Amino acid sequence: MSSNSYSSGVHSNLFETKSPPLQAPSSSSPPSSSSPSYSFSSSVQLITTIVFSLEEVTPQVWASLRSLCSTRKTIVSILYSEGSSNLVWQKELNDACHNIILFHQGEVEEGEEWNRQKKHLKMSRVDRLGFLRAWQRESLRMQPKLSSIVKAVIVIDLDLLTLPSDMSLSHAVETVGRSGTDDVVCANGHEKWLGLQHYYDSFALVLKDGTWAFPTLTSVKSIIFLLQHNFYRQVKARVHNFEVQSCFGGLAVYNPEVWFNPKCNYAIDEPSLKLQQVLDKYSNDKGEVCEHVILHMCLKGLEDENGREMGLKIGIQPDMQLSRSANIGGWNNPTAIYFALFALLSGCSIMALRKRFWRTEGRTTYNFLAKKLRHKNSEDYPVKKSSGRRKKFQSMPNLQKLMPDSNV
Repeated sequence: MSSNSYSSGVHSNLFETKSPPLQAPSSSSPPSSSSPSYSFSSSVQLITTIVFSLEEVTPQVWASLRSLCSTRKTIVSILYSEGSSNLVWQKELNDACHNIILFHQGEVEEGEEWNRQKKHLKMSRVDRLGFLRAWQRESLRMQPKLSSIVKAVIVIDLDLLTLPSDMSLSHAVETVGRSGTDDVVCANGHEKWLGLQHYYDSFALVLKDGTWAFPTLTSVKSIIFLLQHNFYRQVKARVHNFEVQSCFGGLAVYNPEVWFNPKCNYAIDEPSLKLQQVLDKYSNDKGEVCEHVILHMCLKGLEDENGREMGLKIGIQPDMQLSRSANIGGWNNPTAIYFALFALLSGCSIMALRKRFWRTEGRTTYNFLAKKLRHKNSEDYPVKKSSGRRKKFQSMPNLQKLMPDSNV
């Protein structure tokens, strides 16, 4: 998985040379594969990211990455499929960060394992993401000395609008570094629907009692936008982390001993029977399981030498907030699909109610009264006009059900 040149992804022998920091490449030649110098007197954080195209990373996210690199010694790894790697230099990320490790998806696709599953991976976005994350994680784990000097691993999706504040992220890094606290801290990520903030990434969310939030928070029957909004609001109002079994929300901070554990990964070819039974509970109608759920459930089920589960402490940090566009993902985003269906059905229901209860033909007339008139064979039956919009709304009980708050 390692390579010897920048163009194929990784700077090899990262910790063996003491060359000057990487400089911006000229337009006529690729950058040198020499590595920057390292001093391990202070803690190092590893930021590992994945994005389809570098071109879609927002200016705010580039700025946040530079700020994170300026806060403490940081190594950034980016796995991407499209876009020019020169953007890393154009955005001055190399000036702020201790080192940059770029992976291109083309390098992943050269592997034997990818070719063996190529047909399936091209059809399943969920399993493809899991495979790519697993490949990137294993590549970083195999880097000499990297896992031994990293004090925190920050996993980020770069297809976001904004990242959390430096202060909230630093708090999460400190949390995973203390014994007895959470091993994993997730962001309280949100999207905007109808002007309200809604919790993002229910596919990766398993609550403390084992309830999978995906069918609950993205169910048309449960009125998804109210449930997601209320869940986000309830977590945001908390003082302490919201304990769960699995989460992501666009960003998660890991204790490095947990994230680098060789017994687990984002994709597992042959899980144990016990793990498979757990994962079956959190698979969609296509049998796909979120890669974060796979990693977390595997880590949660690891046993010590006495055969007891070591457990995994995971929490959502209320103030570690980021934003994501609800348009990202298109038809691959189940929330968007269900919301579109809900909006369509709601629109049809409203039109049906309007047609049934009133129509405007110079004056407001209720249909059920008009029907009664027809039964009486009378064309001049007097009809009382509605005195205002309030009465019209009260005649539509289905709409009233949308208004009260509901709790997750």
